Amino acid sequence: MLQLLNQLFTNSFVQIILAITFVFYLYYLIIIILLGMTPSTKTPKPLLSSDKRELWLVVPALNEESVIEQTIQQLTAELKKLPPQVTGKLLIVDDHSTDATYQLATSLTRTIQTSQTMMHSGKGEVLNTAVAYIRTQRDPALTDRNVIIGVIDADGQISAEDLEHVLASFTRVRKLDQLDYDMVQTAVRMKKVSNGLQRAQDFEFSELNRKQQLFRNFLGFGIASGNGQFVTLHLAKQVGWGNGLLEDLEFSLRTWLAGYKTCYTDQAVVYQEAVKHFIPYVRQRIRWCAGGLQCARYLPRLYQTAISPLQKIDLTVTILFPLLFTFVALGNLLALVLQIVALIDAGGVTISFGAIFGIWLVIALLMARGYQGYTAKHWLKKAAPNFLSAFISALWFQWYCLATALIPWVALFKIITKKTAWVKTVHHKE
Repeated sequence: MLQLLNQLFTNSFVQIILAITFVFYLYYLIIIILLGMTPSTKTPKPLLSSDKRELWLVVPALNEESVIEQTIQQLTAELKKLPPQVTGKLLIVDDHSTDATYQLATSLTRTIQTSQTMMHSGKGEVLNTAVAYIRTQRDPALTDRNVIIGVIDADGQISAEDLEHVLASFTRVRKLDQLDYDMVQTAVRMKKVSNGLQRAQDFEFSELNRKQQLFRNFLGFGIASGNGQFVTLHLAKQVGWGNGLLEDLEFSLRTWLAGYKTCYTDQAVVYQEAVKHFIPYVRQRIRWCAGGLQCARYLPRLYQTAISPLQKIDLTVTILFPLLFTFVALGNLLALVLQIVALIDAGGVTISFGAIFGIWLVIALLMARGYQGYTAKHWLKKAAPNFLSAFISALWFQWYCLATALIPWVALFKIITKKTAWVKTVHHKE
């Protein structure tokens, strides 16, 4: 048996796959180390301008009767706490729910519906419907850049303090140059964390995604993440959302192509419900992967823009990740088999296995420390996790990365077969 496996790994095709995997492994190590070294922002709280602002919180809703009432009550209460120069308004956009979402929402706050012809076309159409409505209802005395639209998921929560931080973040001074942002993305955290899958999601958003966004800020841009995305009415009118499965990334790409500036802040947080069960989690991630591939058509035009080479590399890997990972997943499997063969053949732990395990352990510890530090400082209503708890969350994240390794294959299949219907994430009442 060992002889047959050894012959397999001398095959030229297998060696090429292993070489590709090794290159991506080095890329992964470099990125993780860079993210681990990227500090959390420690800028002082920006001062909110005394200029009059209008803030519209838009909540897309489709069959959300279990959570919509609680969300409306929480957001309404926070909007009332905003300073006098900010007029806060809440808008629910129902995408023709088949449950009682529309009836509940209309009884509590301002609610509209998408058109019959575009119903269930995706989140992008819901947001465009909101923009069309806001254009007719906004304060005509304000400029389009003083009217801010915030996108909050139907299970989302955000505080008035964080809303003030977002509004103040639209204009900052760096190195005496005035940078006017037209999109600000907040950090995202989970508000329900009770099992390993949910702990993995909170770790992913609070550490890896957050550090990746901070690194992108360093490169000069922040990517919209849907929930917690704030844009000026000016940008929403000029660019608008598409109906791709990853409408937030598509919106970001269209924004940069149009020459607008974006940023990310982890000093403001929107909370959302963590997916509780594995199958809905897989469906969500398949949609995200397929949505990234749909955005590949923007890459040729982005390569012609003035964004930095590092930005282009980051965007290319982000968008083409499912396609690239189809080779990497196979290579990882072969590499795992190779390590097992080496262990059996050597009768004990090999140097290569020990080195790989050591690297993995250092990375896990590094990420756990960053996660612990962030959650200790930011907006937790309960005690922040100790280091052991943070490390266990990191392990849960690693496990679910392994358990969902075939997701890019499924996403690629859906793109090829054009099975790209929108599959929404189901939310549950607390």
